[in-house]
Parts: sequence; C-alpha cells; structure tokens
Amino acid sequence: MLSSLGGWLRDRQLLIATVSSVGLAACSGSSDGDGGPAELELPGVPQNIVVSEEDARLIFSFDEPATGGPAYRYTVTCEPQDEELDTVSRYSGVSPVTLSGMTNEMEYSCTLVASNTAGEGPETVLLATPTSGFYDTDCSNQTTTGDRLTCLSSNFLSGLSTTQRSNTLLELSETNAVQVWSDLRAGAYARVGMSFAAMTEDQADDALLLIQEALSEAGSDTLIGIFAADDFLSETLNGYGSDLYYFSFLGTPSTSEPWILAFTGHHYSALISVDGDYVSMTPHFVASEPLTFTLEDVDFAPMESRHTALTDMLASLTADQLNTANLGETFDDILGGPRDDYPYPDPKEGVSVGELSAAQRELVADAIAAFSNDQTDMELTAVYTTEEALDETYIAWSTDEELTEEGGYVRIDGPQVWIELAVVDGEATSDAHYHTIWRDRALDYGGNFDLSDE
Repeated sequence: MLSSLGGWLRDRQLLIATVSSVGLAACSGSSDGDGGPAELELPGVPQNIVVSEEDARLIFSFDEPATGGPAYRYTVTCEPQDEELDTVSRYSGVSPVTLSGMTNEMEYSCTLVASNTAGEGPETVLLATPTSGFYDTDCSNQTTTGDRLTCLSSNFLSGLSTTQRSNTLLELSETNAVQVWSDLRAGAYARVGMSFAAMTEDQADDALLLIQEALSEAGSDTLIGIFAADDFLSETLNGYGSDLYYFSFLGTPSTSEPWILAFTGHHYSALISVDGDYVSMTPHFVASEPLTFTLEDVDFAPMESRHTALTDMLASLTADQLNTANLGETFDDILGGPRDDYPYPDPKEGVSVGELSAAQRELVADAIAAFSNDQTDMELTAVYTTEEALDETYIAWSTDEELTEEGGYVRIDGPQVWIELAVVDGEATSDAHYHTIWRDRALDYGGNFDLSDE
C-alpha cells in the first residue's frame, strides 16, 4: 500500500511539473518566434484634430492614431505667449482633452502627444486662443437699435468673469422665458442672472447703457421712478432696492439669431427681444409702491402718466358706454402677470372702440401710447393705433372707474396689444398700489414661442 501511495505521489509531482512547464512556456512565448518578449511600439500621431476655442478653455478632440502601437494616454500642454502666465497641461485616456483656467484672447502654443508604456509618440504642435466670443467695442457706428443692443450686450458680457457669464447666459427656451420674471421682490422669487449689487462699477455702467438703449426718454423716466420707489422702501425694509434688479440673456446676443435680454426685479420687468432688429420689450410689467413719495428731496409719481391716460379714457365714455364696458366682477390683480401668458378672453369683452367718437378714440390711442412709448423708436405704438386696429380694440373696467380703490381695474384689448392696470393691496406698505402689464399677442418674448396653448 505504501509502495502504491509513493508511486501515486511521484506521478502527481511529475504531472504538476509538466503543466507548470507548459504554462510558463506559453506565457513567455514570443510573437516573433525568437523566444524573447515582444516590444510595444510607440503610438503615432492622433488623427483629425479639432480645437474648440471657448471661454477661458480649449477643448482638443481627435481620433486614435492610425499608426504605431495603442495609445494609453493623450497629453496636451499649452504655453502662453505672455511669459508671466502659467503653462497649462492636462491629459486623458480618451478624446477630448479639456484645458480650463486659461486667459481669453491670449494665443497659446500647444502640443498634443499620444503615449503608452513604451513612451511618447510624435508631438503635434497647434496654435489656439481661448475666447469668450464677446468684445468691448465702440457701438456708436451701429446704425440700428438692434445692432446697438447686440453690440452693447457684447461689451457688457466681455467685462464679466467666466463664472458670471455662465450664470448670465441661459438657453433661449419657453420655460426660461416665462420663469425668469416675477412681480415679487427678489427675496420672495429667486432671480437668475446678475444683479447690480453683484457688479463692479464698470460692469454696472455697461449694464445701464444697455438697458437705456432699449428705452425711450419716457421709458427711462419710468424706470428711474421705479428704482426710486424700491430705494425708498429700502430705507425702512430689507429686501428692496434698485441694486436688486437682474440681467440675464436667453440665447447668445447675435445679429443673426434671436435672443432676449431679461431685465427684471421687484416692480419692473422687460423682456427685450432682438432678432436682427429690436422686436419688442414685452411682457413689460411696471408697478410702484408707494404711488407717490419723496426721495432725496425729489418728488416721484412713477405711475401717474399711465393712471391719468387710462382714467381720461374712461371719463370720456357716456353712461351707456361705461355700462357696456363694465365687466361686473372683482379683480385682485392683472390677468396677464407672470406665468399667465395667454390671458386674452374670447370673445373680447367691454365696449368696442370702433363705436366711439374720434375724440374718444384719440384718448384710447393716448392710453396705449402711455405704455408702448416706453420702447425706443415707438414703432409698435403706430401698429396698435391704426384706424383698423382701433376698430378691433375693446376697453373694459371694473369696480372703480377712477382707479383709486383696491379692486379698481381697466384693460385695453386690441388685435395685437393687451394693457391692464389693477389697483392691488399693499405688499410693503398699508397703501394700495398699481400693477400694470403691456403685452403683445404676436411679439411677447420676441414671438419665439406659441403661447396660445398655455
């Protein structure tokens, strides 16, 4: 038995030795048949290289080398022309390789090289310049308002940091457009973009030039009054002030593609739309609390021209016309406010302007102009007040035709224009104040979206 067991052990040891020998031979085998290990070949040059020059970064995209051994890593090293700036280097196992934290408008000399365990392959040398795509230029030679708005937007954006630009530039989408504005203060409804409070003096100067370009003299006066009202409130209340108004862009300012400047704060919002030309600034929400006040020895009544034009229009109606125009219901606010983007009743309600006298029609036209004349060039005012347009326009009111008591309400509903004023409860004070809206059926948000299904 012992003899048999000993033979079995010898046979097993021989088997293990044989298997190990075969395994080692297989693992150390050479593809060239000489018994030595195969040498890994250096990778060749990456193919079809594309460099994307973006805001403070460069992105290198490419295909694998067509020759040589496999590439395990791709390294890009960029040296700036300015010797005081740092060289930037990044690597990746696959395409693309992204280099961030670079200086815009600075030319870099870059090398792209593929490597593996055998070493680095040949270098490819490329010149590239990161850019935000926005430049500070003289806009005085621009001949149209649309071009000047685009130029001034580029100036403003060029003065922002990469992070500020990223927070300010949004996609041009219906969701972003309808969500970007509110009739509440910034603390009650979070705004996007960049506020005056977050700007340097130079950035604020560029921002003011931009918004002023979109406004007529009357529109600038309106905005100054609204700013003053918020500054008046800020003297006794937190969360108010003219520095809490925000700039953001829906789409990238361009002379060839549509975009919108959204300028919005507590009691003022303008969606300034450009598509080559200056298209519209609607929705345009304007309100003031308080209605009258004194700030730094200056008396303000920002809503007076709007209120007077509308009450003059209503006061011109006969008793029968006033009765026809009375909606007979109570309104606690405007219908076409934030996120209520298609408020228009069908059929129109109230009294037809087509049935009014020439003098009454002129007062309706004046009331429309009190709102739409805030836009520079005032081209839409002419569209809204043609004889044909007025014939299809209706006016209506409710509760208080003098528009002084809470619940007082008036509207102008034309084939294209929509205007409302509502006397609403005080928010920051105990006094009632006005909310107003100017909308355009065709051109709200530049006419970029179909809002009729809202």
